[in-house]
Amino acid sequence: MILIIENKRYIFLFFLIGFTLMLFGCGAQTYILKNNPDNNKKEYVVVLHGLFVNSFYMHSLARVLAEDGYEVINISYPSTKHTLEDLSKFVEQEIKKHVTHEERKVNFVGYSLGGVVLRTVLKNYHPQNMGRVVHIGTPNKGSEVADRYKDNKLFLWMFGPVIKQVVTNQEHVKHLFGPVDYELGIIASKKSYNRLFSKLFKNDHDGIVSVESAILEGAKESYIVDATHEFMPFNQDIINQTLSFIRDGHFAKKNNIIQLRDKLVLS
Repeated sequence: MILIIENKRYIFLFFLIGFTLMLFGCGAQTYILKNNPDNNKKEYVVVLHGLFVNSFYMHSLARVLAEDGYEVINISYPSTKHTLEDLSKFVEQEIKKHVTHEERKVNFVGYSLGGVVLRTVLKNYHPQNMGRVVHIGTPNKGSEVADRYKDNKLFLWMFGPVIKQVVTNQEHVKHLFGPVDYELGIIASKKSYNRLFSKLFKNDHDGIVSVESAILEGAKESYIVDATHEFMPFNQDIINQTLSFIRDGHFAKKNNIIQLRDKLVLS
């Protein structure tokens, strides 16, 4: 009985956070964080949030990238309204609109669904000067949570048609993705506070995405961390590792499993 109460509280909290973000960020637009003029790298980083949130969710990570000298394009896209096909078209248009210096290198960071959308975009669109790519908690081989709830009316209403495209049977969407012909770094997690969803996994996971699902053939490096899925964009270690890969082409601690509590970067 205690476990059920805790799970209900967790689900309620998760949906409350999501609804709050949607309520106050429903008009959220793609925005640019200008780079540090004292350390101007003359490169872009395109940042994509995950499902059910918006660009505000990625602000902490975007701010750190901007402070290191990158011009950050933090894109808001209607994640709960459309399929991957339509989302990728929307995101591609946003990228082309904001990348005003085509000769500059364009890097990419995708959190959760954002990484899947990036893969769809990059099948057909490559900037003139392609940079590096980081996936954070991305269900590259689908999610067991989507398997379980893909036909649930409440989940479909809240998360939209894309929930049916991030199941573990990828046969119906694999044509949307191209080869990994760019430098890709993958950050996955093996920690979860979600006791309800944890029952759906057999191997290490972050509560939404398994480590096995996050790892993608063709990736240059992977980095495994302890940080539950919902808070990955705020985790200091993940933010630092993302910056490290974008800047240097490798993670600071290669293929390392570390033990630390989530550190939130909210300012």
